[in-house]
Amino acid sequence: MSVVIQAAEVVAAAAGLWFVGGFRVVRQFEQGVVFRFGRVLETVRQPGLTRIQPGVDRMRKVSLQIVTMPIPACALKAPSPSACRGFRNSVIGAVRESPANWCR
Repeated sequence: MSVVIQAAEVVAAAAGLWFVGGFRVVRQFEQGVVFRFGRVLETVRQPGLTRIQPGVDRMRKVSLQIVTMPIPACALKAPSPSACRGFRNSVIGAVRESPANWCR
């Protein structure tokens, strides 16, 4: 009888670890994308405490923060047009192109 009880305790402990191991925390500025067997699930995990099925699901956290990058000073006031051509063209190209054309 004690062998059956010990086996039940081991199974209960393994099930408890599996259950607790599935908890994840999604921060306020993130969302969680869940992959089940490599395919994306339709629901997005919102900020807070969430649970996935370990061994079946994988969760990737996606940051929703806005990333800004500084524009070098030479792009704004270059002595000659060819001085900072790479920076100037990238800034002008981003301003001139319509966002509607990005999806084509």
